[in-house]
Amino acid sequence: MVYDNVELVRETCCKCNVQFWITGEHQNRLVATKEKFHCPKGHGQSYGGKSDRQKLNEANSSLFNLRNANHKKQTEISNLKEELKKKESEMKECLKKKSKKKSSKKKSLTIVKLTKQQFEIMDIVRKREFATRNFLSTMLKKSKSTIDTHLRNLEKKKIITYEKGVAKKVKK
Repeated sequence: MVYDNVELVRETCCKCNVQFWITGEHQNRLVATKEKFHCPKGHGQSYGGKSDRQKLNEANSSLFNLRNANHKKQTEISNLKEELKKKESEMKECLKKKSKKKSSKKKSLTIVKLTKQQFEIMDIVRKREFATRNFLSTMLKKSKSTIDTHLRNLEKKKIITYEKGVAKKVKK
């Protein structure tokens, strides 16, 4: 309802069911800050849940944690790649030795085991790298989507402006 160019919103007390009116701007602030207010008979009221700032802080914290997890997984992948390179160099050395000397059956079996071990490590590295990238990209997309949603909501409520990737608090 609009009265004298002021939007009014009807509220109902959750204890005594008395209906009363507050301005739309005041209601938006109460929803955003979760401040306590009173009905005309003095009963305390408040909007439950988390404030927009709390939601935004949680989303930022989640994004920070995901980036840390991504960094740890990238470090793990790098370590596995280094281990794979060492195994490859060991295999090359064994192949060089084999070409210089005619090796016995025992040595050729060792080379076969190294080759099999190398392929197993390569397979493990590829699988972990693929799984890690998929997991992290999914989580980053969800977190970015959550932050974008909160920023849009804050912008709609005229709490912030969002331009060129920068959020600024609106001065009143």
